[in-house]
Amino acid sequence: MPAGFISEMSAKPVHGGGVTLARILGDDLKRFDWFAKTVNYPHQDTPHYPPARSYHFPIGKLERALRPIIGCSRAHSIAAHPMSRRRFAKQVAKQLLQHESTLAESRILACPQADISLIVLDEIQKRIPLSYVSWMMDDHLLSWENDTWRYPKGFEDLMHRHLTGAQHVFTISPAMQEFYLERFGVNSSVLCGSAEEPRENALSSTANTPIRLVYFGSLGRWQNDALALLAGELTKGTISLDIFTHAPEALPSVLLKAGATLKNGIPSDTVLETAALYDSIVLPISFLPELRNMSVFNIATKFSECLAAPVPTLIIGPPEACMIRIASEADGCLTITEQSEGAVSSAIQRLADTAEREGALKAERALLNQQFTPSVMAARWAPAAQFLFDE
Repeated sequence: MPAGFISEMSAKPVHGGGVTLARILGDDLKRFDWFAKTVNYPHQDTPHYPPARSYHFPIGKLERALRPIIGCSRAHSIAAHPMSRRRFAKQVAKQLLQHESTLAESRILACPQADISLIVLDEIQKRIPLSYVSWMMDDHLLSWENDTWRYPKGFEDLMHRHLTGAQHVFTISPAMQEFYLERFGVNSSVLCGSAEEPRENALSSTANTPIRLVYFGSLGRWQNDALALLAGELTKGTISLDIFTHAPEALPSVLLKAGATLKNGIPSDTVLETAALYDSIVLPISFLPELRNMSVFNIATKFSECLAAPVPTLIIGPPEACMIRIASEADGCLTITEQSEGAVSSAIQRLADTAEREGALKAERALLNQQFTPSVMAARWAPAAQFLFDE
């Protein structure tokens, strides 16, 4: 029985979602007969795992066509309008039905993140029944408005159809799991990035002066406002901060002025070894209200890596953030949950305390082994793999 993959994101390990897929599915990624990336921008690779068939649907044709006529801003506004995106999604569904002859017989792993893949799957199911597992790594349609969670008009019903129609639902976090159960009455399993516990603990007995902090990863709206809170301590000289990233141009200027050091991104398999050279690894989570859906519901791929690091983790983010809740319940990690100089200074002082650092690290290892090892995630994935690949 054919197996297929449908998502807005690539299945390649070139971003957080792709890395999570690779870590949990492993060789199962090679068992898919076809991949369909429902949104493909010009700079992105296609999700191809030979000898699988690969489909990618370029977005932006309308915008490029309109630019010479009405200008860039108006062209982008029209192309980004929900009606334009819905029209594009319907075209993707039609083309996929035309090109993938095994679609009706396939069992599918769907990883929808926003509107396009949900509409594509819904449109296809108006013509043929689909058997699929859904893995919600993101819910970009959800927003926090007037102290409640809201979906855009029409999309709550679409989400309900999608989740209740799945053979099984995976969510990226316990917070998302709880929300979907309460909102849609849907049971799910948590499936997120994993990491192995390192063989040796390289934690130094005392922290250095200044305390050496390190961050590995992307620089964007979900990270930058939290990272920027370290600028004051950088200026005072109580900490140093090295940032390993593939996007150095996105670093907040306040951190550059304060003395943060930019370094080139490194392979994921060298992160733990490099982290051992520092006193703490930083995990930033945005305080911005418009990114609350990410902060509250998402577990970053690097969270398990931080738990596995040979030094304690310093998490910066709002108290309702999923990763902060998980760490706090386990008495692991050190946290900064307020946007104030006092909160930052207090956390840095705790990092200088050997007992605090050793206690946090011990709790992080216990949390890793209980919830975030490859074996834990493999056991959760196994029933879906049997459904997708075993006749």
